[in-house]
Amino acid sequence: MPRPRQRPVRDRVDDIVRAMGIDGISKSQVSQMAKSFDAQVEAFRSRPLDAGP
Repeated sequence: MPRPRQRPVRDRVDDIVRAMGIDGISKSQVSQMAKSFDAQVEAFRSRPLDAGP
């Protein structure tokens, strides 16, 4: 069975941005947001698991 085709990241980010009330976003802005998210995700993933909230 073939995998369902995923929408491009830019389209998905555009949907999220519209939901936040912003009308459209450029490719460079998507790239900047992705870099910021990458850093936040890496910080989350590399945090000590025994540290409390």
